[in-house]
Formats: sequence, C-alpha cells, structure tokens
Amino acid sequence: DLKRMPYDPALAAPSYRYENGGVTGLSYLDYSAMGELYTSAYLSWTKASDASTVKLYTAKGTVGNGGVVTPGSWDSGTVIDNSGSYTVTGLDADAYYQFKLEVAGGAHAGESNTIEHYSGKLDATKFGLTAGEGAGTARANKAALNSAISWLNSIGGGTLDIPGNGNNDEPLSYPTGTVYLKSNVYLYIETGARLHAQSGTMDGPESAWWSYGDYASGTNASEDPYANPDNFLSKQDDGHCFFQNCMIYARRADNIKIIGTGRLDGNGVLSTGDGTVHKKTPNKCDDMLSFKLCT
Repeated sequence: DLKRMPYDPALAAPSYRYENGGVTGLSYLDYSAMGELYTSAYLSWTKASDASTVKLYTAKGTVGNGGVVTPGSWDSGTVIDNSGSYTVTGLDADAYYQFKLEVAGGAHAGESNTIEHYSGKLDATKFGLTAGEGAGTARANKAALNSAISWLNSIGGGTLDIPGNGNNDEPLSYPTGTVYLKSNVYLYIETGARLHAQSGTMDGPESAWWSYGDYASGTNASEDPYANPDNFLSKQDDGHCFFQNCMIYARRADNIKIIGTGRLDGNGVLSTGDGTVHKKTPNKCDDMLSFKLCT
C-alpha cells in the first residue's frame, strides 16, 4: 500500500486506504501543511519482498477555474528502492500531481492505484470565491468554499488559500454562509483577506428529534416555546445544544486548522441569547466556530 504522509510519518495514522487487486496498493495518510510538504510528498507502501524492481511514475496537471482538474501526462518513471518509503522532492508549488507505482516481478507485479496531491496552497478563487459584499456573493462563496474543501478532502487533504491584498486595514472582503471544514484540510487566510459572516445565509441548527413542533426542523416555533416547561431546548440560545448554526462548522473531523494572518470576522451577524429561538433559520447563527468531536 503506497501512502502519502506528513513530513514526519510518526505523526499520523492511516486515514485512507486503496486496494487494486493483488497489486501493491497506493494510499494516502493525514495531510500536514509543514513547509517541506508544499514542494514534496512523503510516500510509503507495503514492501513487496519478491519484486525485482519498483518504479514510481509522476504526472503533473492543473486545477483551473471552476475547480476543473486536468490530469497531466505520466513521466517515464523512476526506479526507486523497494524500501517501503520514498520522499518526492522538488515539486512545483501550487500544482496538481498524481503518483503510482509499477512493480516488476513477484506476486505483486503490476501497477498500483493512483493517488493525488496538491502542492502548495490551493487558491479558493479557482473554485469561484470572489471578493464583494451582499447575500448573493455570500451564497456563491459558501458554495465555492465548500466545494474546494470537499475536493481537497477527497484527495487526502491540502491547504485552501483565501487570497489577500497584504493590507489588513483595507482587506479584500469575502462574505460567506456556513462553511464546512473537513478532515486534513487547512484554511489559510492571507494578510489582507477578510472572511466574514453574512446575515441571511447561515445554516440552521441540526435537527433534534426530541424537541417539538416547528422548532425541530429549525424553523420558528409556532407556539410560545417558553410556555412548555419540558421543552428545555428552547430555553437556550442554540449554542448550548446545537452546533451547525455557525460560521465555520466541523463534525468528527481530524487534523483541521485555520491559519494565516488575515481576518476572520463574525461581522455582527452572530445572534446570542434565548431570543435566538424566535429567529428564522438563516439568522440563527450564534457561533463563529463550532467543532464537534474533532482533533
């Protein structure tokens, strides 16, 4: 099994595993945005003891506007030691790569599956993120950010870059609705970038089957929630019992980070207090960050 790992392989445990019949598999471990990994990738595989040679193939492609991935052509391959690990160095920053092994001789002869890697930081504008203001821009940015995060998560991890202009006093503003951070994805906010909440575009709280009436689906209660002493959920501000109604949300995600020197701004949109229960779903956001059962 060929794996891509953090620079220090002792820091991670396997998180993705792929098999390709009897051929030595290629896998991908937890992503780590250490400096070296922006231009290198650490690979590991199950050593094929009876192989005569092991060859590593690399293809460099692109990620274009709209998040369109265009794979590159495979190189002629490099014979590497069948040691079970290899560090690929000298990768171009901000490029899409694929790797695979070819094993000659023995029971595992043949090609492995292909793994993917994005070196450097992925510019979120490639997926449609735009600077501006207003609910329309926020909804588009919400879709762009969540699409980019999902793609990075699907290839094993990476750093999503929110580009700035270098000036935090007059930054580029990116309004957004609720963003869902996923395992092995880092959100990097550059200097001069302001990612901020936008009213009317936030997701509501998750469903709670033990609540009652319209409140269970995140809409306004059709009766006075305070009239029923048993409805304890409506006695709180959604932040004590619910997590999804926030600006950036993650649930059961591992190895996630928000980094950089830009600005993350609630923009006065966050609502607190018991009165939150009376508000409609897009305006029930009461937390900037809500990470549930995460590392």
